[in-house]
Amino acid sequence: MKINDSCSCVRFDEFEVDLGSAELFHHGERLVLQRKPFQILEQLLRSPGEVVSRESLFQVVWPNVHVDQQRCLNSAIRKLRLILADQARRSHIIETVGNRGYRLLPTVVPAERHLPKSPHMGKTLAVLLFENLSNPEDELFSCSMTDQMIAQFAQSRNNVFLIAPVNPLLRNKRAGNTMRAKRKETADYLLCGSILREDTRIRVTAKLIRTKDQVCVWAHSYVDDGGEVFAIQERVARQILRAVLRTLSFVT
Repeated sequence: MKINDSCSCVRFDEFEVDLGSAELFHHGERLVLQRKPFQILEQLLRSPGEVVSRESLFQVVWPNVHVDQQRCLNSAIRKLRLILADQARRSHIIETVGNRGYRLLPTVVPAERHLPKSPHMGKTLAVLLFENLSNPEDELFSCSMTDQMIAQFAQSRNNVFLIAPVNPLLRNKRAGNTMRAKRKETADYLLCGSILREDTRIRVTAKLIRTKDQVCVWAHSYVDDGGEVFAIQERVARQILRAVLRTLSFVT
């Protein structure tokens, strides 16, 4: 459906948008999105399922401004896709339509004005070091991927309490095993996984384990075709974060 000026809060996919305050939420938690990418999102929301031309986006987002419009638009779209965990080649939210423009794929519906908070308050989560299944030189990538996961959860203000992680570079296996055992005793859930790199392809497998009965309540593998390392880590970490939060909202 198309939205009008009287509809200030809308929902699409797993996101809510308050157009009045220019805020983007994921399951009730506010995401930080810069002004230009948000303006682009607003234009796409106002014409869901339709192609919004690049020219019309230029006129709305950069009116009467002498800039490299193509470069600025491409940069803003990348930032928007990053926050939405959307990929250009396998898009499920923002479709690139040749050189014409962009189209918002999910259905847009009105949302409550007071956006809900996450329902999974009070759960504790321990993030374990993601196991490196590749060459020893990829150990640093595995450690930094784990750190990125921790950072995503810590910054999301999702009411899931993180237990202080074990130093990923800890080499004393006995000490490491002891600390992991303590974390398993105190955490409601464990997030663990593995990373496999082959040339430019990266596969990250993540699992969410309920500690009281060792049941795997969620698991998924993410395959990325390569690119800038930091962007890959942030993109995959966001996808895991959203899937885990969604799962925690239904389990006990």
